[in-house]
Amino acid sequence: MAAAFLLLASFALRPGWPLEWIPQLHGYQHFVPLLVLPGPLLALALWRWRDRDALLLFLACLLPQRWFYDSFILWLIPKTRRSIVATVACSWGVGLWRWYHIPHTMQQVGNWCVLGFYIPMLVVVLIRPRSDDPPRQASGDKRAD
Repeated sequence: MAAAFLLLASFALRPGWPLEWIPQLHGYQHFVPLLVLPGPLLALALWRWRDRDALLLFLACLLPQRWFYDSFILWLIPKTRRSIVATVACSWGVGLWRWYHIPHTMQQVGNWCVLGFYIPMLVVVLIRPRSDDPPRQASGDKRAD
């Protein structure tokens, strides 16, 4: 309801904004993570289709994106300290690489973004225990039968 109200209010305040906005799209440089290499691997997220984080990852890889800020939504996926540190290390590696080696095409930007942000998040989603899996017992715990 709020989004519909905001849309109607925007038309009431400035009815011609779509005609001004649409011509701006022709210069929009983007990539779709699923369509650049190794992006097709991201379809493996559907293996965990019941996990909300896996669906978030898959839906994010379908959207057109630019280099950096569009992939921030993926930081909702890691939940443990280990997964956060691992994904930070991967993203910093790609960020430092891009700082010193500026890619010439959006295709190259997409390749590195998928390698540094999306693939590590896919690994986090796939190695995480499923919510329907029984909890693992610690090696020193004994079960009472």
